[in-house]
Amino acid sequence: MHDPVRELFSSIRLDLKEQSYHDPEGKHFTGGKGSNSVWTEPLGKKVVVLDIDTRVPTSGNQNLNIEKKIDWNHFKSGGIGLTSHAITSHYLYAMIHGYDYKYIQAAKIPGHYDTWIRPHLFKRVLPGYQFIVHMDADAMVTHPEIPIERMFNRWGVAEHTSFAMPHKTEELVNGTFPYLIPSALISANYLFIGKSISTDSRGVPVFDVGFVIVQNNDLTFEMLEAWANCTTEVRYPGCGQWKEKWSHEQRAFSEYIRYDFNDTPETFVAIPREDAMGYPGFSEDAERSNDDCKGNFIRHYTLGKGRVHTASSEIYAQLLVEVLQQRLLQHTSEFWINETESEGILEEERKKEEKRKEEERKKEEERKKEEERRKEEERKKEEEWMLIA
Repeated sequence: MHDPVRELFSSIRLDLKEQSYHDPEGKHFTGGKGSNSVWTEPLGKKVVVLDIDTRVPTSGNQNLNIEKKIDWNHFKSGGIGLTSHAITSHYLYAMIHGYDYKYIQAAKIPGHYDTWIRPHLFKRVLPGYQFIVHMDADAMVTHPEIPIERMFNRWGVAEHTSFAMPHKTEELVNGTFPYLIPSALISANYLFIGKSISTDSRGVPVFDVGFVIVQNNDLTFEMLEAWANCTTEVRYPGCGQWKEKWSHEQRAFSEYIRYDFNDTPETFVAIPREDAMGYPGFSEDAERSNDDCKGNFIRHYTLGKGRVHTASSEIYAQLLVEVLQQRLLQHTSEFWINETESEGILEEERKKEEKRKEEERKKEEERKKEEERRKEEERKKEEEWMLIA
């Protein structure tokens, strides 16, 4: 199944050697950070696109239900429908570029919010790959024709980088919490008017692990071990508060892990928020945010989950239309008749009609000449009979 899909999109898949990219709206994006590109060859199966979810889309109108054909028009954007959307779009992206894909039906960790399973499963899956590319169920690749290696170059992912992810979009509270999470789960410090909920205790923006790149190296495994066990408080006193308090494991990562293991400037790569956060319409949904991120390369519908189905439909349609466009352009000589550069069909038909009429005229002239010859012969015969008589 992988090869036919990869071949289908081969005409629009972006080559790593191309230095720039123009999206369908004409926006221009550079491919590399600086003059050098680290990732110049496709990584293929060294990359795994990884979905992790405690929800399982096997009933109703879901894509892993073996008893029902998917009804795309009635695909849901919320709840378990998001899981189906994630599997569909992330699996397609992996197939287009020849990456591996895994969906893990995750078990829950007692006493922890469901997303705490992430560092444990990253540690389990990473030994088989060079890179894990993980996205939340409400995140998708904006332009699936662009390979992840090209994004690595754009974002400055180095050969020794351990993690790459964007910072959370900035959100301010004014006595209420924008995600409607019970205030008991939030530190009282966040309930002051205008207080940012997107920074850690040091005022540094929090990383958002809803889109994260994890690279296989010794330091990464040390970090994953420390992160997975953070709430035991053996190494990080106070980390236990994030077991169920928002923003859970990503807050623990930002409070402890990034400071404890920040060996080089490229150990943690902060992906620009405009590249990997938000979506078209984000500013309309995020009334308490100063950001207007549109997700240039990764759209993350944190506040607009109801938009996921429409957005997916638009992305899939754009892909297929581009494939058809390339097919058309490659075979114009087979179907395109340009009347402005030739005599044209109407002119050709007019000439055919003139030729037909000319042939009929000649035939009529021949008929008349033949008739005259016949009459002349009859006249001569009559004169001969008269002379004889």
